[in-house]
Amino acid sequence: MKRYLLVLLFFMIFLFIGCSKNDCNHDYIEVIDKEPTCLENGLAHKEGKKCEYKSEQYEISLKDKEEVCKSNELLVCDANFNNRLSIDNNGLYGLLPSIGFPKVLVIPINLDDNNATNEVLNDINTVFNSENSEFESVKLYYKKSSYGKLDLTFDILDWYKPSNSAFYYSTIKQNNMDGSKILLLEALNSLDDKIDYSDYDYDNDGYIDGVIMVYNNEVDHDFYWAYVQGSIENKWNNEKFDNLYINYFGLFGSELMYKNNNITSEKYIHEVGHLLGLDDYYNLTDSNRENNSMFYTTMMDYNNSDLLTIDKLLLGWINPTVISGSGEVELNLSSFVLTGKCLLITKNNINDIYNEYFLIDFYTLDGLNQYKSNIISNGINYGVRIIHVDATLNKEINNLSIYKSRLIESIYKYNNTDTNHKFCELLRSDNISSNFYMNSLYNENSLIFGLDKYKDFKLNDGTNLFFTLKVESCSIDGCSLTITLN
Repeated sequence: MKRYLLVLLFFMIFLFIGCSKNDCNHDYIEVIDKEPTCLENGLAHKEGKKCEYKSEQYEISLKDKEEVCKSNELLVCDANFNNRLSIDNNGLYGLLPSIGFPKVLVIPINLDDNNATNEVLNDINTVFNSENSEFESVKLYYKKSSYGKLDLTFDILDWYKPSNSAFYYSTIKQNNMDGSKILLLEALNSLDDKIDYSDYDYDNDGYIDGVIMVYNNEVDHDFYWAYVQGSIENKWNNEKFDNLYINYFGLFGSELMYKNNNITSEKYIHEVGHLLGLDDYYNLTDSNRENNSMFYTTMMDYNNSDLLTIDKLLLGWINPTVISGSGEVELNLSSFVLTGKCLLITKNNINDIYNEYFLIDFYTLDGLNQYKSNIISNGINYGVRIIHVDATLNKEINNLSIYKSRLIESIYKYNNTDTNHKFCELLRSDNISSNFYMNSLYNENSLIFGLDKYKDFKLNDGTNLFFTLKVESCSIDGCSLTITLN
């Protein structure tokens, strides 16, 4: 009898600790195996983490939950990749942290005494820090886009008068530094006795969390424009300020705060995206809007709308629902811009976000998208957005900078300008590129993705597209999808 009870006890323990797709009645299954089944099937969880099955968190309803759960093929799971550009040690040292309450130092640079006014200082503060709901400041934009995970504060200093002229900084080069870097180091040294730079290292990584210089002379769309500089592995500067290095910094023109006689923040928002580690998604060598893989529909593409799903994934703001394996699932999605709910569909098992996959979300003209009212499909301004992503890292140590997003080196193997594959690409619901806003989204009137549309699409490794997507129903409140993985 004792032997029977002992065997039964071991059997119950085995059932309890097992980690497989069949345990659908559990809210989660603790991963205690060194190589658990759920990790082998594509969940990016490390030992001791949890394999989540809380499908209600993303309003996912399986077409036949019991059937899917009994299957050893299809896996639908809410996965937390625990990746973030600022902490992943990919060589991007000194990025602005993407989660929490970091402070950013803003130095107004007086290169034109006529424009060194309190009015301009007030406008700089408005653009960066305003909490007026009627104006989208940099602070409010990133607080909304991150779903409250990032709350920036910009400390605006008084005007700093450099020791040389605007022309000097636009032409000088010394010790492998251009004029913007020389100007930055000059300003930081000059202000060292007035500022405790340790206040600007929120993540304690040994770097000042980004500095922004706002110059007040005329914009020339060349040296004097708006851009961010930095270097992979911080190759340009060994100088310390209060025992902190500086790597990534911005140079913005005060003229760029104004558009049609009104204050605007869109260019500053875009550039702060670079301080967070994001690349440009427009074609840097071609101003023709028809030759753009994201069709100028997002902030890091054309200074408008919300950040992309891939941006928020890289910054640690979202936890997509991962779908992999083989089978069919029906699920619902609500507005991505409002909720952060999205899908990640992958062919192969992945353990981090630096891979090739598809990101699916429900796009609406709410929140930060409300000003892009001409994004429509079949006369409807909401629908399913499908983006192909290949965020594979460039592992060629001696060639880390295949591509430069203006003045930022990229850590990725692909970009949207001059590589044979794209970093991210909007897979539109039509094949027409003459109007870059129209017919980008999928709804119940669209062709079936992977069957009628993109059936010959090849992944970057040369393999065929492995799933189809059909929009069953769609309204402003959400959409119902059927996804079939081969």
